[in-house]
Amino acid sequence: MEYAGLDLHKSFCQVLVCEKKGELIKEGRIKTETKDIAEFFYGLEDLTIAFEASSNYEYFYDLLEGLGHKVVLAHPLKTKMIAETKIKTDKIDAKTLAELLRGDFLPTSYVPPKEIRALRHLVRHRISLGKYRGIIKNQIKTPEDAPLESKCLQLSIQARSELRDKIAYYYARIPKEDKILED
Repeated sequence: MEYAGLDLHKSFCQVLVCEKKGELIKEGRIKTETKDIAEFFYGLEDLTIAFEASSNYEYFYDLLEGLGHKVVLAHPLKTKMIAETKIKTDKIDAKTLAELLRGDFLPTSYVPPKEIRALRHLVRHRISLGKYRGIIKNQIKTPEDAPLESKCLQLSIQARSELRDKIAYYYARIPKEDKILED
């Protein structure tokens, strides 16, 4: 059994792979490109990889799982409470994740199945459409008895027309997404 700690960043990640007894097998700093990640983990069998949950975890989770490895998503706040250090580097973070995983002390986060994640994305998108629709509506409305300064800021007739078209578009999109969610 082998364990890996992965400290993710936008353009690179720091990786450390160790054995059950804690002996270092491989470590390095690699680009967050699919081919670079696949090359680094090539040939490693029976590997469990841990990294902290972040906004872009899904891509890496699916990629590593697709390469045939077991992937564990660490809960960032709980991990920080267990393994907080004064010196914080990417190498230390990767090693900490691997060591916690190896010792079965790593606090994990729930990872829903792909179908549920897709529905969650759809719901978030629908909510953002509703918020955006409200923003546009508020831009169009100006009370008749508003002060002169407010009336000077009123939108031109053409801009109002364009915003009304956008509202109509978003009103049309929401029932479609509701239908998808109902199914």
